[in-house]
Amino acid sequence: PDEEMGATRIVKDTWGREVEIPEKVETIICLGSGAPRIAAYLGVMDMLVGAEDHDIKGKSVLRDYSMVYYDKIKDLPAVGAGGGSGANNGYAEQIIEVQPDVILAGFSQEAAEELEKQTGIPVVCVRYLSVNFVDESFYTAMRVFAEVVGAQERCEAVLKFIDDCKKDLNDRTKDIPDSEK
Repeated sequence: PDEEMGATRIVKDTWGREVEIPEKVETIICLGSGAPRIAAYLGVMDMLVGAEDHDIKGKSVLRDYSMVYYDKIKDLPAVGAGGGSGANNGYAEQIIEVQPDVILAGFSQEAAEELEKQTGIPVVCVRYLSVNFVDESFYTAMRVFAEVVGAQERCEAVLKFIDDCKKDLNDRTKDIPDSEK
């Protein structure tokens, strides 16, 4: 274990990587596809110590959280370009300056390992590949993120809400033939 980190624990990210993180995580940055959105859903945007360029530059309806949290995000230091490619587009030097306890990233496994080597800061992947946003990979990403930041109760409440919405929509449309949907 890293001597400076103090007490640590291991979490398994969405790629199955075992990542050693501080026992108590107080500060984070979110990079890449989906990570800032999950932070908003879990109610932990106050833990952010940096944001991506595209979130700092302005609001976008494509990033639902930006409409609500822009005033909080716009003044944070820039720590990455942003976007959903899965590549490492974090700004290593700026990340080192803000010293988050953990980086939560919607990155590929290789990109996460690269950023971890560049910064010496644990990178936990929370990449999900849901097209319609509500498949198992999204649920896994939410649960991994929640475990890192200690927001499991909120996470399960959000996932239950999604399940309830899916059931409601299914109940309302189950008798309509697919050809008419």
